[in-house]
Amino acid sequence: MNDTNTITTHQFDYMAPRTLSVAGKQYTRAMHCLFDDSTDTMHFDFVAARRQRGAALKSKIRVSASYDAGLDLYSVDVVHFDGKTFDDRVLFSNGGMYSEAFARLADFIA
Repeated sequence: MNDTNTITTHQFDYMAPRTLSVAGKQYTRAMHCLFDDSTDTMHFDFVAARRQRGAALKSKIRVSASYDAGLDLYSVDVVHFDGKTFDDRVLFSNGGMYSEAFARLADFIA
């Protein structure tokens, strides 16, 4: 993990909420994250507490944060994945945010 992704992880850990809520369902922050050093992108997962009846996988929310060093801003995409129907939908997408906006993720997807 490069320095940019390390800083992004620390900022997200410090400011982002531990739980997110979509359609009355709670999603808690997973302990792992994925990263891509070539694009300075971090992927943070929030996972449902249990599977839906008849679902093969747990539903989850993925927050992808890409850092643009030239603009000193983040591009943030929030995607919901339904473990029962395997459908995904974009809940929020913004191409110019400061790291302080991580604290308002719950407001953005509400």
